Parts: sequence; C-alpha cells; structure tokens
Amino acid sequence: MSLMETSSLRASSFDLAISNYVLMDLPDIQSALDGLFATLRPGGIAIAIFSHPCFPKDNTTTVDEDPRSSVVTYRWTHSYFESRAHLAAARGRFTSAFPTYHRALSDDFGAFRTAGVQVTDCEEPRLQPERFHLARDEYRKRRSRLQKPPNFPF
Repeated sequence: MSLMETSSLRASSFDLAISNYVLMDLPDIQSALDGLFATLRPGGIAIAIFSHPCFPKDNTTTVDEDPRSSVVTYRWTHSYFESRAHLAAARGRFTSAFPTYHRALSDDFGAFRTAGVQVTDCEEPRLQPERFHLARDEYRKRRSRLQKPPNFPF
C-alpha cells in the first residue's frame, strides 16, 4: 500500500512542498518521496532541507579548543556508504533518545530520481562573518578568525 493510498491528500493538488529536516529522519525515504511527489502538480516545486550526511550524528565530533583554529574532526564508527539506523542520545530540546537514519548523499539523490524527480539545485549555505554572532559558541570559536570560507583544493 502506497502513502497516497493511505493519505487524505489528493494527487497533483499542490504547487509547492517543503520538507524542513524531515526526510533525513525517516526510515523509508523512498515511500515518503513517492507520496510527496504524487501530491505535486506537474511543474510543482519541492524544497528539501536536511543535514549533510557526511557528518556523523552521534558524539564523534571534536573541536580544536584553540579559538584561532578552524579544525574539526569527525570519526566514523561505520562506513559512510553503509545505510543504517542510529539511536541518538537525548540532547538539547530532545528529552529522550530518538532514531536517526544515515544514508549517503548519493542514496538520497537516488531516491529523488527513483521518485521521478529532477534535482535542479543543491546548495550548501555558508555562515557569513556578519552572522557569526548567531552561531553556537563552538562554531564561533573555530570560525572567528576566518573572514571568508577556506579555499579547498578540490
């Protein structure tokens, strides 16, 4: 049974769909995308916002304590290309543990293609120096000395 068969939403009834940090936490992204895109009219637009999967979602991130450093270290307990569920510990506003689902970015994009969707843009926003004051303390520490994004050799 598809999502559309169990939904009260009519097929091809929306011009715009926005998913804000939802798709990344669903165990079955394919069914969700199939249902989401079935509700869009031809030519409709979907905006999907989610955390980049290259950053582990558990406590494997360390930040260099030197406030002049921009170094952050990520340690993986499994292969980046291995899709898997993870029970994240309670933190911040979350008062109990909650499931998250890691998939490689190519798996996420593949799910969009399988749903019959053409991805026209992928943007990775960068925090600009004039907005540093809005970031959490650890981010401000490691980025405070940078006036522009670092140049990467790739």
